[in-house]
Amino acid sequence: MTSIRMTPSRQMKRQLMDALQTRVEHIRETKELSQAEAADLLGVTQPRLSSLVTGRSQLFSLEALVELASRAGLSVKMTVARGSRQ
Repeated sequence: MTSIRMTPSRQMKRQLMDALQTRVEHIRETKELSQAEAADLLGVTQPRLSSLVTGRSQLFSLEALVELASRAGLSVKMTVARGSRQ
């Protein structure tokens, strides 16, 4: 079986998507919001939020995810370090 390695940007997108999905779920539960209401709160359309919560990462740029994370009250930090290949 061949394993497919994720590129660093894909890993970052996946981490952001996971954090956003958890945050949106929390917001919806605590404020008792519909998906459309949560989308409005975050400044996106309901179909856009649906794409996020169902994990369609290919529809989002890294920049869009960072912006959405900020709107959702998340702080995004990036660390740059030398990798194993020098």
